[in-house]
Amino acid sequence: MKKIIAIIFMLIISLSFTKVKALCNDLEINDLAERFNAMYIELDNGDIVFNDSSRVAYSNDYSYVVFLYPYSEKLKVIVTDSITNNKREVKKDKILEAFSIPSYIHYENKKYDIELYGVDNSVCKGELLKTFSFEVPKFNEYSMYDHCKNNKDEDICKMMNNTSDIKLEDYEKIVEKSNEDNKIKNMSLLERLIYFSKKYCLYAIIPILLISIYYTIKISKYKKKVENQ
Repeated sequence: MKKIIAIIFMLIISLSFTKVKALCNDLEINDLAERFNAMYIELDNGDIVFNDSSRVAYSNDYSYVVFLYPYSEKLKVIVTDSITNNKREVKKDKILEAFSIPSYIHYENKKYDIELYGVDNSVCKGELLKTFSFEVPKFNEYSMYDHCKNNKDEDICKMMNNTSDIKLEDYEKIVEKSNEDNKIKNMSLLERLIYFSKKYCLYAIIPILLISIYYTIKISKYKKKVENQ
């Protein structure tokens, strides 16, 4: 009997130090958590520029914004990034209906560790619903080169595009190809015909020359053979 009482007493003590994690039973919140994800958009002089040329202004100091979606007032987002290493809550964007994290330029990859919780006034109060990581590449220094200043939409020129494996000579080849493509795009049909004729004429002429030489030698040998007979 004493042993049973002792076990019950130990269970009561252990429960007082253990936080039991309840499960969130709200279908809407669970669905939001399942779909919750991240993306980033580069800023153009501190602005997000949409396809219709409208703009949403941020600070000129920021280079991009990480958006966490879908947004809901039932969700609370806590983020820690690998550069500042500070844990903080992501507030609702005052400009857009979204969770957003504006960021300055960084010269190393930046990883965001994201924790998603239910807010205090929801059915899932304080519940950890999801954790995931999202990484943004370091600043692309090629974006500051002359070619990229006028061609910001090219992959090699995007401010936060990962170009760590692209050497300077590779960049120069990409730029050369891009310049050639743009030049051809602006040519008339006649100009294109002349251009490609000049560019690829050697590829057409060399095989013809080789075939001509081959048959010239064969004919010459055949004539000598006939003469000797």
